[in-house]
Amino acid sequence: MKNTDFLVLLLFVFFAVGCSGSNIPDVIDNIQNISFEDKINDMLKNLTSFEAIAEVTYISNKNINQYKINHIATINGYYFIEVIAPEEHSSNVTISNTIAIKQMNKNLNHIVNLDNNDTKERTSLLFTNFVSFFLENENSTIDVDEEFAILTVNTGSQNPYIQTLRLLIDSDLNPISLITYDINNNERILVHYLEFNYNPNIDMNIFEIN
Repeated sequence: MKNTDFLVLLLFVFFAVGCSGSNIPDVIDNIQNISFEDKINDMLKNLTSFEAIAEVTYISNKNINQYKINHIATINGYYFIEVIAPEEHSSNVTISNTIAIKQMNKNLNHIVNLDNNDTKERTSLLFTNFVSFFLENENSTIDVDEEFAILTVNTGSQNPYIQTLRLLIDSDLNPISLITYDINNNERILVHYLEFNYNPNIDMNIFEIN
């Protein structure tokens, strides 16, 4: 990655609120004589779940849509995605229990069964999916300086709009942003983390589909 590309991505820091809710384990941060890159790899390999609130921007060829979203997910494929804002879309929820996927509006009790037909547009939101892609792909890269790192991986998707994922992370191992690029390296999905919790205690009942 060129230095100019790195600097451009760092600008996203100014659009993200500090991850005050993050709780990356102190045991990783306190390891002595270990590089920033090794700390990142340890954090990714020990991930079991996450919870985050983020501002998400979808950029299509015709318009731009922005949402505030709550994500809860596990590394083995369970996830809960709830739209918090804008108000007209709030309470829309998508749940996967790894067997079936359902979308619903909690206020209207309207439920749509998606069977197990997931989409890269939805799963590209998830930090857990990024981690899986990153650890499984031999061509994953990490570019680091003293304060930030950029992790890049190709999704292997046939979808030309969901080709490359880049995660910006700070020196305290707090994720700042996760950006999806298309085949022409144009930004398509931008996730800016407002709060991020690493390996929280999750009530698995939240993934139940009734």
